[in-house]
Amino acid sequence: MTHRPDTSASAEPGEPSRHARALLDIAALLGTDGFPEELLTTSSGVLAYMDAAPGQPRLPRLTDRLRHRLRRRADAGAVRSALAELRALGQVADDGSGTVLVHESARQRVSAALTGEACARAVATVAEALHEYWLDAPTGAAPGLAADPSAPTADERADADRTMLACTAALAESAGDTLLERNTDLLFAAGHRMRESPQYSVEQEVEFWQRLQAGCERVSGADSEDAFGAREQLGGALLTRGRQWAETAARHYDALLADRSRARPPGDEELLATRANRGEALARAGRAEEAAADLEAALVEAADQGVQWPATAHLRSRLALAHRLAGDPDAALALRREEVETAQESYGRASGQALYARLDLARELRDADLPDEAAEAFRELRDDCGELRQPADPLRRRLFDEAQTALEELEHGAG
Repeated sequence: MTHRPDTSASAEPGEPSRHARALLDIAALLGTDGFPEELLTTSSGVLAYMDAAPGQPRLPRLTDRLRHRLRRRADAGAVRSALAELRALGQVADDGSGTVLVHESARQRVSAALTGEACARAVATVAEALHEYWLDAPTGAAPGLAADPSAPTADERADADRTMLACTAALAESAGDTLLERNTDLLFAAGHRMRESPQYSVEQEVEFWQRLQAGCERVSGADSEDAFGAREQLGGALLTRGRQWAETAARHYDALLADRSRARPPGDEELLATRANRGEALARAGRAEEAAADLEAALVEAADQGVQWPATAHLRSRLALAHRLAGDPDAALALRREEVETAQESYGRASGQALYARLDLARELRDADLPDEAAEAFRELRDDCGELRQPADPLRRRLFDEAQTALEELEHGAG
């Protein structure tokens, strides 16, 4: 078991250098539970923040600007040097595994000192670094897709998610409304990761989106896209609770659709997304024929507004679901095949749009109780993703993984 140093107290620190002081601003906002050093060393935003002498006005004179430009710029080595300095000053510690731990006393000092625009810049920098690191962090490779023995295991990915969610929670607690004003992308990413992770219950996710909705409405207004987006995701969380919650989700989307229709013009992409999600909720609540009729009407209205594919792809996808649940699998399969053809003609067989459409078709074949055709579709998708994969390509890695898992389940069921 890795020893974690006591971060509850530290000796009274000396005065850190400019780079170290700037780095401590960033580290302290990430909380005291620890985070990977790589989060700091790989972020261009963190390096720029270290160089910018946060809290100071721009240098006005030409000679000062030139001197500033010629000063050695921060890089990964400068981050490591600054961390070593902060460790020597007793403001941070490490556990020997590349994890940085901030002392509580240092966190409190930074929290008290960071105010106003300086705080806003630091919060924006941390949010961007977290979001980028989360997106770029390796998610592991599916069997057969990569022969990288260093690829993280499922447990390691779960640990990474816990760490990043804890850092996001710490930043949200420290930053308050400043984070909602500067970068909600990180908060939406956190909610999506909660949905994908088995570590978090549906109830926890529902509570997360409810809090985010309340915060976005308070800071940006009830008709802001952030507030609408949080409500959209809350409906999705309700749907994951199962059919017994589908009717609740449908009523939720009814209210959201009414509010969005007042605030957005007809044909608005986000308005169409809400219409599509409402259709799914109706279909899963046992009102599939009603859902199909409404989704078909939505497609006609979108065409009248000049909205074409791919902006209508989600409407067509939910329409296929509604047809299947209404007992018309042939209509559902026809829509899925049409989506594949359209995506391949528009973007090419190797495009993400085409690959996702093929995954949807394979799932539709499986759900229509056509196991042999489904297995062949999953197998072809898996093989194509393996051949088309680029280094560190998360899209094709994920599609490969999903196709492989579905194929194994079909083969196991047949056996």
